[in-house]
Amino acid sequence: MKRTTSNICNSFKRFITLIRDNKDVISIIISFCVGVASIIVGCATISISNRQAYIAEEQLVLQEKLEQPVFIIKEDYIDTDNDSRTHYDTEVIKVYNDGAIPKAIKCITTEKILRFKIHRDCKHYELLLHIPAFYRIQSRINSLTGEVFTGFYRGNNAEYYEKLYVKTLEKTNNNEHYFISSFTLTHIDYIDKFDNSHSLYFNDNNQITEVEFKSTYQLSTQYETQFFMDIDNLSYDELMKIAEVFIKEQNDNI
Repeated sequence: MKRTTSNICNSFKRFITLIRDNKDVISIIISFCVGVASIIVGCATISISNRQAYIAEEQLVLQEKLEQPVFIIKEDYIDTDNDSRTHYDTEVIKVYNDGAIPKAIKCITTEKILRFKIHRDCKHYELLLHIPAFYRIQSRINSLTGEVFTGFYRGNNAEYYEKLYVKTLEKTNNNEHYFISSFTLTHIDYIDKFDNSHSLYFNDNNQITEVEFKSTYQLSTQYETQFFMDIDNLSYDELMKIAEVFIKEQNDNI
């Protein structure tokens, strides 16, 4: 036991002597270790700060997403002429905001597009055609939530139904098949509560991209310089003239 204690004391004395004889080196080593530790602590602090900033930014982005308007586009049909031949002669489009209240709604525009499908000689064709002024009367309602927009034109659905839809069905035979339908393109610009500007695009009530919106509209208006057919002068004969030009162009491009 005495020998063990003596050995420990001797070892401690040698250690003290080593430190005293090499105090400059030891001082450098200690300073270096303290510097490395400071760097490590500093890097950890920066990393934690960056992580906190990232989390705060993500929370802000999430908050902005949660506090956006939710626009819903609905079509309705009303009877304005009490004519028993055509029930619900007028198509009305309405836009509702069922989400957060924005700072401002800058504009809402709607355009009616016809989709004319043709089956002829074992080939399928699909023509898109813009109908100007289908919703000639468009008004922004003085509200930022609930119903915010309405568009209509008295008798627009009767004009479409009688002059195009019914005629198209009547002309269908064993050799050629025609079918016509329609959809509405809607563009909404608004400013949210965080002062950020947004543009939204819809095909009926389905949100689409700006590229899809513009390409669809461009396709639907490509013949407007040659032919003009708005809601007041819908004509099946005029529709077929446009269709024949379209079919010829499609066949020439094959």
